[in-house]
Amino acid sequence: NIGIVGARANDSIKRILEERNVHVTFDVTCTGLVRKLLLDEENVLRGYARGLLSQFPCMRMEEASNRDELLKQYAESVDGIIYHTVQFCDNYSYEYAWLKDVITKPMLLLETDYTKQSYGQILTRIEAFLESLNKGMKKVPKVGGQGTMYVMGVDSGSTSTNAVIMDQDRKIKAFSVVRTGAKSGESADKILKEVLEKAGLKREDISWIVSTGYGRVSIPYADETVTEISCHGRGAHYFNPKIRTILDIGGQDSKGIKLSDKGEVIDFVMNDKCAAGTGRFLEMIARTLEVDISELGTIALQSTEDIEITSMCSVFAESEVISLIA
Repeated sequence: NIGIVGARANDSIKRILEERNVHVTFDVTCTGLVRKLLLDEENVLRGYARGLLSQFPCMRMEEASNRDELLKQYAESVDGIIYHTVQFCDNYSYEYAWLKDVITKPMLLLETDYTKQSYGQILTRIEAFLESLNKGMKKVPKVGGQGTMYVMGVDSGSTSTNAVIMDQDRKIKAFSVVRTGAKSGESADKILKEVLEKAGLKREDISWIVSTGYGRVSIPYADETVTEISCHGRGAHYFNPKIRTILDIGGQDSKGIKLSDKGEVIDFVMNDKCAAGTGRFLEMIARTLEVDISELGTIALQSTEDIEITSMCSVFAESEVISLIA
């Protein structure tokens, strides 16, 4: 059960939840309220005014203290809350900061600009939030006779497509990385063939395939899709159980992920509105400096002077870097 609170929400939010069989217990966003005005036939104007004043209070009202108490009561009936804000709609951001401190239920802050172009980012956030609420691990069915069981993971990102095969003892059998290119489906087929060859296995030897990344829904042979946020948590915990924070600088976004001692995602934030702070920005800097991106870290450690780039925009930052070089 999920509740939706905040500013007017895009229809895609509810649609994503409903497609995943999630029950929306309440929707008290600006446009989600069902307005039932019981009019008095003898005094229509008075009845209409009473109906308007009795509805759920909006954050833009001068005094919305009773709204706080209602939200606390509503929160007890759900497993988690999606708090939606519209970019630059400051009133609701203040309420979210307060609500997160007084409500114990998990909350997801979802900021959009109310356009359809942000669907992919909304999908990743919501799916990762739902995965954090349902932390149970699925038991993988064994196929292929009495031999060793193998599972495979495919990460279809905006820049690269990665695949890894593990056996039943959680040991890595083989892995591979290829450029994603213009068509994620073709790179997914290519990496399947490549990683199977490295492992010396056939397709029927793989018991279960999980896809992740922004192109996860475009991989036809995957048995299950999981967001990269949850996969990061499991992977980091596998390599080092002491890890509690992950910073993922991807091709088109960057993520900060907080983990529990079991590798479960406690909280996460994403930047996907701008190229600044993403892998694309680092690629642009490397290209401008005419060095390989893998050399950036080593070169930075050898620096003797700190030079600030004043612009947050990657396009303007590139122009500034060119000017500094000149």
